[in-house]
Amino acid sequence: DHELTNNDFVTERIIYFHMGVHKSRRADKTQLEKWLKHPTFSRLPLSEIEHYDAYDFLEEFDEELTKSSIRVLRAAMSNVFVWAKKRRELQVSINPFRDLDLRSIGKDGIEKRPFSNFELKQLFQLRLPEADRKALEILLTTGMRGGELMQVQKISEDDGIRFIDLRELETKTKGSRRMVPIHDKLDATVPLKTNQQRLNRIIRDKFKDVRLTLHSLRHTFKDLARDAGV
Repeated sequence: DHELTNNDFVTERIIYFHMGVHKSRRADKTQLEKWLKHPTFSRLPLSEIEHYDAYDFLEEFDEELTKSSIRVLRAAMSNVFVWAKKRRELQVSINPFRDLDLRSIGKDGIEKRPFSNFELKQLFQLRLPEADRKALEILLTTGMRGGELMQVQKISEDDGIRFIDLRELETKTKGSRRMVPIHDKLDATVPLKTNQQRLNRIIRDKFKDVRLTLHSLRHTFKDLARDAGV
């Protein structure tokens, strides 16, 4: 009864229609809310979702969900695309949530590792758009999570100290609501016209080690701070 033109409407309609048809899969609804509430993925037409997007979406829950829970989330999203492929008007030709290698995703998956100095040099020697480079620099020198940085709209200053205020943003835990100091030598500007998917893809394309992801920059910062006595 509705013309399927608006991306938000289409995505939400597919998911809840799917839940109504397949009563045995009502448990998927909680999983699918993760997609509906995502500021980036929920706005993409389903016909344009690729395997890269599926990996990037699941990797955002790498710290939050166990390996088995990641598989449950993948299955819920795969069910949506199984249904969507049957709808001619949606023009969905592939199921991007099938045939994924999930071994490195999830808390009980392959443990992420920090970058070595040599790998950091390789990463920052790449010819990157300015927004991507600045985002990687901020993540490396602050230990912030990618999802936190993507929400930041301004850099604050108090007593000559520049910082990013996460106290009013959506963070992983209440303890993550903090003020993050910016290094004096860092030319940081926000908001940045990039996203976690682009940044993860840069790392994935450059390094074949599945233990190296965008979140590895957070591990690297932790090690650098420890080695400096912080």
